[in-house]
Amino acid sequence: MPPWPEPSPSATDLWAAERAHLASGPDAFAVALSGGGNRAASFAIGVLAALHERDALRRAHTVSAVSGGTYALSWLLLQPYHAARAAGSERPPDGVLDAMFDPAGPYQRHLEASTGGGASTAFGYWLATGFSALTDVTLVNALRLLTVPLAAGPKQAVGELLNRTGTRRDYLTRIQRAYQRQPGAAGRSLGRELLEGGIAARRSLQLVEGVEPVTFPVLRDAARRAGLPAFVFNATVRTPRGSRAQGLAGRHFELASAGLGSDATGWLAWEDTEGHGWEPGSGAAAGGPRWRDLVSDERNSPFATVRNVNVASAISGAAVSGSNLPSRWAGRAVSLLNVGLEYAVPSLASPRRLLWLSDGGHCENLGAYALLRRGHRRIVVVDAEHDPLRRFVGYGRLRTAARELGLELRVPAIDEGAFAAAQPVLAGTIEEAGATVGELRWIKLSLDPALLGQGEREAVEGYAAGHPAFPQESTIDQFFEPAQYRAYRALGTAVGRTLDWLDG
Repeated sequence: MPPWPEPSPSATDLWAAERAHLASGPDAFAVALSGGGNRAASFAIGVLAALHERDALRRAHTVSAVSGGTYALSWLLLQPYHAARAAGSERPPDGVLDAMFDPAGPYQRHLEASTGGGASTAFGYWLATGFSALTDVTLVNALRLLTVPLAAGPKQAVGELLNRTGTRRDYLTRIQRAYQRQPGAAGRSLGRELLEGGIAARRSLQLVEGVEPVTFPVLRDAARRAGLPAFVFNATVRTPRGSRAQGLAGRHFELASAGLGSDATGWLAWEDTEGHGWEPGSGAAAGGPRWRDLVSDERNSPFATVRNVNVASAISGAAVSGSNLPSRWAGRAVSLLNVGLEYAVPSLASPRRLLWLSDGGHCENLGAYALLRRGHRRIVVVDAEHDPLRRFVGYGRLRTAARELGLELRVPAIDEGAFAAAQPVLAGTIEEAGATVGELRWIKLSLDPALLGQGEREAVEGYAAGHPAFPQESTIDQFFEPAQYRAYRALGTAVGRTLDWLDG
């Protein structure tokens, strides 16, 4: 085994590697996909469909997402990868993106059927989740208080145990079934490679049937070959003791194309995390892992969970938001509510410590902060936060975060309280030292029937007629019926078509 890697205090080299991901021209831009559960995911897929429709998706250099936005991001990246694997090729077949965004095609039909469930399914889910939450609160706290401090050796085994709480399992498997599984893959054999390591794979990652493990470096290389953007899954890290990182930069944690980390924990390239043992999706060692090793986890990499894209959306999104409130007691209350939802991953600096990762929305729920830090200066923000009163809370938090970077964001329609649903794409600027250095396009989840084409009108108005809260239904609603998914996706497509950057 190689020695434990030494984290870098700076992400500069990682971001430089991302810039080389695609040959970007002067019309390249980046996209931020906000949190908001299935509402945000379905609206984001609609916006991505508009980008693809006008051949603009290929000019998106980086997509950064949080929580519900990561559902859409994982779907965008994994489905072409699966299609390439099925075709026995390094690149996905021609036309796969056309098929993915076809409203009547198998990919969209799968999403319609998989993002929801009937009343009995929802009732059973909430009943099971409530029971899981109760046991998580008691058992997980007991493990944290007793097992973790007493662990004298490496703590990855403890972390694996804590990562398998019932509430997290339920959330993770729902994401996998809807967004990460190929259409028609239910019940399909997982393939020889995964069957060889099936015990370890399922124990470490809790994969559902028909979902194969994909590591970040494998997906990064596949995305590059397919002409897809670089990517960032945003999370929040519980700042380790002794960290000198200040402000949002100390709590913001990334799982990205080139590597992972934060200013508080240091940064590692994915290559630094290789060679520490077998991991699902990495390919079997010569002769395959031995049954004894799989059962005992003796050869499993401590980085296996965090290196696999299959869990990234659950890390980024499974939490009760609100820990960014100024009150210390409010933050503690939210931490208590999130018992059983934080992910334990190995410390980037030592095998004898754990890091605790939770919802990226705990520090910035739009996904744009990571893009500003990378120096992107043409950014499309897809804001699908729950905001029925149009307070633009996420915008205010992003402005505060940008000021830590020496930047000032201005979106006049928001600043002046002049937002109107008839103009859901808002123009803004990025300023530094009083000079304009970049442009923003802010896409706000809102409804103006005049923007709908004939296809979108039927889907949107048919659903909205019986659901007056649309399109600002609560994030708690995670059981989308097919008509509900179609309405948000169609609205995203209609609004996305008004983006003036689509034509370069």
